[in-house]
Amino acid sequence: MDEFAKLFESYSGRDSIVRTTSYLSLYLSTYTRGSLSKKLRLINKELSYCRLLMRLFDDFPMLRYTINYGLGSKEKNGLLRVLGIIKNLLDQLYYPIEHIALAADHHFLKVDSGSFYTVGTVVWGLSCYVDMIRLSFFKHQKLLDITSSIRHKSHLPSQ
Repeated sequence: MDEFAKLFESYSGRDSIVRTTSYLSLYLSTYTRGSLSKKLRLINKELSYCRLLMRLFDDFPMLRYTINYGLGSKEKNGLLRVLGIIKNLLDQLYYPIEHIALAADHHFLKVDSGSFYTVGTVVWGLSCYVDMIRLSFFKHQKLLDITSSIRHKSHLPSQ
């Protein structure tokens, strides 16, 4: 119970719960019919909108993270550095695109919100793709380091 309650104490914990509930309701809506399916899709829609509104406040934390990351000087590998910079740029681009789409939805801007949501989804997808490549390379690099360390230790005399 304490662990579950701790999830609600942080922004990322609440976001995880809202996201999981949203996706679960959408998933379950495909296995139900009639009014229950509609209600589950409505839950998904409302929770997705809740997350969108909460992301309005993610700009500054993301900007701080990007500035702190800088050009990735703390990365041990050049490819990880480049991929980190690309991911940060994509993430920085995503937020204003989503804000424009939301503003268009509420008629603050006279642009097609659908186009901005589409572009935002593409940018988000690219960011996820870059992050997957980065994580795969990082895991591969870590495995190589472990293998190298084991080889090095095996050549040392036994004590």
